[in-house]
Amino acid sequence: MQIIELKKGQTLHAQGSPVQTIDIISKGEINVFNDGISIVLKGGTICGLPETPGDNYMFTYQAQTDATIASYPFTRIEDLISVIKANPKIAPILVSNVYKSYQIALDACHKQLEEASALYKDLMASYEQYPSLCTITGTQLKAYPEVLNQSPLPDIKLAPNWRISYVNAILDNDAALRKAFYTINIDIDVAMILTCVQYLNSLCQYSFEILRYSKTLLKETAAFRSAFSTIKSKADQIMNGGEESLDTVPEFKDVLNTLLAFGNVDPEIGEAFADSVRAYASSTVTDAFSDEYRKVRRDVATHFYKVYKAVFLASLSESLVPDVVHMFLMFGYCHEDLVSAEQTATLYRIMKSYSPDPGGHIFTMPEWLEMIYEGQVVPSRNEFNLDYQGYLNEQKSQGNITEEKMNELLEDADAKLDFEIGNLFMLSNRVTFGRASAFVPVFDEANITKPLPDAFLRSDLLQSQVDALKSDDYTIFYRNVMYSNPSIGLNTFTYAKEVMPYFILLPNCGSRISLWQEIEGRKRDTPARYCISIFHSSELSDTLLQGFADYRWEMCKTIQGIHWNDVTDPSLTSEYCDYLQFYKKNRMLTEDQKEKLYEQLKKYSNHYNQVFMSDYITYMKFERTGSLRLNKIARQILFAYCPFSKELREKMTSSPQYGDLVKTFDTKNATAMHTLENVFTKIEKGGFEVPDEVKAQKDYLEL
Repeated sequence: MQIIELKKGQTLHAQGSPVQTIDIISKGEINVFNDGISIVLKGGTICGLPETPGDNYMFTYQAQTDATIASYPFTRIEDLISVIKANPKIAPILVSNVYKSYQIALDACHKQLEEASALYKDLMASYEQYPSLCTITGTQLKAYPEVLNQSPLPDIKLAPNWRISYVNAILDNDAALRKAFYTINIDIDVAMILTCVQYLNSLCQYSFEILRYSKTLLKETAAFRSAFSTIKSKADQIMNGGEESLDTVPEFKDVLNTLLAFGNVDPEIGEAFADSVRAYASSTVTDAFSDEYRKVRRDVATHFYKVYKAVFLASLSESLVPDVVHMFLMFGYCHEDLVSAEQTATLYRIMKSYSPDPGGHIFTMPEWLEMIYEGQVVPSRNEFNLDYQGYLNEQKSQGNITEEKMNELLEDADAKLDFEIGNLFMLSNRVTFGRASAFVPVFDEANITKPLPDAFLRSDLLQSQVDALKSDDYTIFYRNVMYSNPSIGLNTFTYAKEVMPYFILLPNCGSRISLWQEIEGRKRDTPARYCISIFHSSELSDTLLQGFADYRWEMCKTIQGIHWNDVTDPSLTSEYCDYLQFYKKNRMLTEDQKEKLYEQLKKYSNHYNQVFMSDYITYMKFERTGSLRLNKIARQILFAYCPFSKELREKMTSSPQYGDLVKTFDTKNATAMHTLENVFTKIEKGGFEVPDEVKAQKDYLEL
């Protein structure tokens, strides 16, 4: 015998693993389940009675609570008899609980039987309604012979009446039997338990028959059920006068199979994904670091993005996409058991009330992927910082593809989509979630840490927060761009152009932002790309400050190239690196400031970019309001390259710490304005109209 201590959520035996032990639950509860049924066994119960030694487990046995298990070898049925006889003191309790377990299993099978029968009835009712819905919507009627080929579930009698009466009589007289009958002779207890094992085996056979029926029915009618869901949604909209009320939330049933059918997902991939999602939905594991939980999450993630792509592509070719498909693409919603009816209604209302960003800079994931697929934007870089063309060039140089194949892939929309999903989507989805150890790509109510309406990033809310921060650090998204027009005497002219970034809303409930890339390829006037959760749980302004700080550093590195940390070529990154590298010799810093800087570098493991980001956030949150927290050197560098807005600068002119910095900035700005006025004069004297690019530079200097 072996004593096993299980924590809540740990698996004692997994379905499909070989049967090697028979177990007695000494303390706690064990959840016994498969795709068909689920029951809970309590302490004092024999666990695994329907299993056959040497075969594989038909069910998964998982700790519902912390549990203690007495485990015995189980290679033949005689081993069960030995276990019972080895525990004569608890044998009456075992007999009592075995029959209670049978009653629980019988009730669960009755429920399974009712659900399977209802599945067929609902299917037939939908098929009868289908022609009238086609008439309402003007849709061509399509034949689905596979629906008519379905038969109702055969009449199944889970147990004969005499057996049910017999078990009820045992349970009704449980106390008396335990006291006066089960204690007479251990062989009576053995016979009682072995008899109940036969009853359980019979019940399991019926349960698997019902499960096979349900799975076959769902699989063979998936195409019809998807079509029906689509046309019913359209009919409901027409019947409601073209507008769907947000007060009325449809009932979402069989979501997973509807998605797989709509996307015409490969049967093998679809079945594997469905099995993994159902396993995740039924799992009671709560330890994110346990092997069981890690495996379940990995199985879901393995197939999620393949299914997502198939459903996404199908949505592009359909004029009317079912609501549940929109919810899957926007939020990752794919199983009704993972989300309560209340939260599902909230998701539905958010989806229905959603409107695209009028500014064209904030996108949900399906909107972004559509732009990639249609060629409106180029695919993002991969994890090795290679853009799509660079990746193909590398594949060609490594001999993986020919030049002909490379040229073909350069124009292949499907290949571009794969590249974007396999890189930006997969990686940033995990990063923005914030807790990599617990990440799963499907929507799970357990991951909600903030009310969904408050967490949802509406485009106007996100844009207003971006504008608020940008109004203080007004130069952040300006880039120096070259302009040339020899016909008016301007051979080379550099002007500041504001290039607002893209924000891509990932379908998860997360807490972080990820700057995926600063520019497209080598073009400096192309938008940066930020990834952020569509349901954001952290304070948005703080998250954006983190993203802005990251952008400041990375954009400077991109512009400076190999000279990004060369102080002889002054820049934000080079001056900050020099300041952090040689702070101990800097006479402008006090010993206390040096000690504080030492601790800061230690905290961020000498990562200079992390130190800068921390200082930038302090600069934007506190220094702008007059709450001074930075040392003189950090403040000087930050103000030189990240100046505050004109309104804030005017307030700081009388500040001892900022007065000289503002004067230096104004002098530099005045010099640049004087030079620009000369350009204006030259162009106007030549009788030419001043180009918009030159006017834009003047507007920039006046900010």
